[in-house]
Amino acid sequence: MNGPVNSRDWRDSEDRKWPYSRASAQVRLAADMYAAAGVTIGVHLNGDEVDFLYEEGTLLVRDAYVDQVRVVVGGGDVIDGLIGGVTHYSPAGARMATVTEALAAIDSRIGAGAATPNHVLSVSPVHLCPETEPEAVPADAAPLPSLGPAAGSGVSIYVADTGLLADAGSHRGLAGVTGEEEKLAEATDGTAEIPPYLDAALGFGPDIISLSAGGTSRNDLPLLGFEMFWERYRKHKGTVLVTAAGNNSGRRPFWHIVGTSRVG
Repeated sequence: MNGPVNSRDWRDSEDRKWPYSRASAQVRLAADMYAAAGVTIGVHLNGDEVDFLYEEGTLLVRDAYVDQVRVVVGGGDVIDGLIGGVTHYSPAGARMATVTEALAAIDSRIGAGAATPNHVLSVSPVHLCPETEPEAVPADAAPLPSLGPAAGSGVSIYVADTGLLADAGSHRGLAGVTGEEEKLAEATDGTAEIPPYLDAALGFGPDIISLSAGGTSRNDLPLLGFEMFWERYRKHKGTVLVTAAGNNSGRRPFWHIVGTSRVG
């Protein structure tokens, strides 16, 4: 049966449906990582495959619909303002307190896209694998393509989802690169965590913003927090935004920041 389940129930389902699946093991690692931080991850299945991952107990709501959402779900409260245009909302204590129940009612009463889950994203979305999957690149491996002249001197790059390696200086391809180590969750991040970092990054004035995280979403709708950031970025001059696309090897939309607006 398709549907949302918490990490404990999903483990039972996973053991029955795909006991040898690499995806099941990797999702378990993500669920364990978040559980250690006190966050419960919901897993929505489509048949025997993972449809999308999300944070239990929270919604992302367009600012214009917050009051209507409160009425539809029968309660809840604002967690924070997340980013301009989007509110991080908790249905805790509401008549419809689960994410999927609340979203089904919101879709029916207000319209699809007024609210979405706080999706869990991955830097390698084919099987939600961590950044070292299938194996880490040896530190002494020659860069590909090979190193050329130091033409990148003075270029400022903001990496939002994985950050700068603590031992960057020991990697030949990162020789001369300096900066602060900034790292979110090791394998996966949420759509409520990344946009504020990106929003702040525009204030730093980097030449390039790099984002690898992305993934599938409920009903294949765009990621709401990223959609709002994109609207601000479009008006910002002088910064190139580089995002991953096509890493899931399929025709289903792989959502990141740019959504339907992309180059190449």
